[in-house]
Amino acid sequence: MDKIVRFRLNAGEKYGLGHFSRCFALAQLLKNKLPIIFYIHTENNALIYKLNTENFPIIFIDDENTFFNDIKSSDVVIIDGYDFNEFYLSKVKSLCTKLIVFDDFEASIKNADAIINPFIEAVNSIINNIKYFIGYEHFILRKEFTTPVSVCENRKGTIISLGGTDPYDISSKILSILLNKENFKPIHIVYTGAYSEKQMNYFLFLSSQKLIQAHFMKSANELCMIMDQCQYGIFPSSNILLEGLKRKLNCAFGYYIDNQKYNYHSLLNYKVGIGLENFNETLLKENLNILTQTNVVNIDFVNRLSSKMDDIIDYIISL
Repeated sequence: MDKIVRFRLNAGEKYGLGHFSRCFALAQLLKNKLPIIFYIHTENNALIYKLNTENFPIIFIDDENTFFNDIKSSDVVIIDGYDFNEFYLSKVKSLCTKLIVFDDFEASIKNADAIINPFIEAVNSIINNIKYFIGYEHFILRKEFTTPVSVCENRKGTIISLGGTDPYDISSKILSILLNKENFKPIHIVYTGAYSEKQMNYFLFLSSQKLIQAHFMKSANELCMIMDQCQYGIFPSSNILLEGLKRKLNCAFGYYIDNQKYNYHSLLNYKVGIGLENFNETLLKENLNILTQTNVVNIDFVNRLSSKMDDIIDYIISL
């Protein structure tokens, strides 16, 4: 039987888009090597279709049996998300040739053949039959972000993106501070269809007043171009931050959910930017001023980032 790589994840307003983003990045790297199918539970099919710029086959599911019944013993299954417990993973592992799991916490999953977690440097309890891809060198970048940085000579301004969703409207909080600070302008805000209607209307109003430039659902290539124009980036401690770091932005970053908090402290240890903790308004005002006073780009970290992601590709192909 021919091997198929089957991705299983959840995405949308409830789950965010980070799981889709990194699975999509991995699928891009495998595209010309193995057949790929996505299995996604989402509240917003249209949003996922728009993000699927490579036109990978997608099966939208509400019943897990749809996914289970498709898995063949020759397949590689890749799972990304916080809703899949050990019982679920054990069942999938029994159906396929190899199971690979993205883990954002301590890589303590037992029912997997390989674990990917770029945010940790060591595994507390190693299980001998599991392959571990840990450390920032194994972060999987979308292919557009692997290109050389085409930095404009007059690089200036700020890009703000809270990623696929912004449930606590942190973007508006940041904007209320930056709109009064000339050294952060021009201001670019990037958002998706998973943002609230109120948020989107606010961004469009500010854009109509020429106070910001609002960018809706930009492709990875367009996002790279915006980043390369800017000097500063403000992000959560998630995939979008690492993409911004790879584009050599001076970054400030914080967290608003538990897994981001873990990533936040890990990245602070590497001094990759200015910490904003939980985006507290007082701290935002204080630390964003620091961002403009120093170059915080850690070139050693940037060079290390994703330098070994090909090891993951080689592993999957070899199975």
